[in-house]
Amino acid sequence: MTGRQFGLPPATYFSSGETKAFMMMISFFQSNLGRHERVQQQVNINWLAPPSGWFALNTDGAAKISASRAGYGGVLRNETGIWIEGFTKALGDTTAYMAELWGIYEGLCLARRREVTRLEMHTDSQIIAQSLQDNKRGSNMGCTLMKKIRRLLEDS
Repeated sequence: MTGRQFGLPPATYFSSGETKAFMMMISFFQSNLGRHERVQQQVNINWLAPPSGWFALNTDGAAKISASRAGYGGVLRNETGIWIEGFTKALGDTTAYMAELWGIYEGLCLARRREVTRLEMHTDSQIIAQSLQDNKRGSNMGCTLMKKIRRLLEDS
């Protein structure tokens, strides 16, 4: 299935034979004696290889509600880190939660199209990861998409 079946334009796919390590600068607000100050912290981002014979799916979603913009992306790699295929998609006006769900769903559809049967999935959304592990339905907004994700996981 693709986003088109849900009235959305298809995702953009890209492939590359390279993997890149990178550093990311993040900003956050830290409380300091009742006042907030902007602090930058350097964070190393590493990719961890899946077990031998497995593939890794990394997905992410984000939203900027004030601008009515959201999107998701992901990458499928083999056990040695070779980039098999990736995807990105703009969603428009939705929440970060829904963007995360769409990223996972699209990634699982990609893995199915590629006939991947041994898949290690990575998301930075603790809420979604916990809902999937505990077999919870998730939020009312995403329960239909969560069911579709579960079906893909069960059929694998």
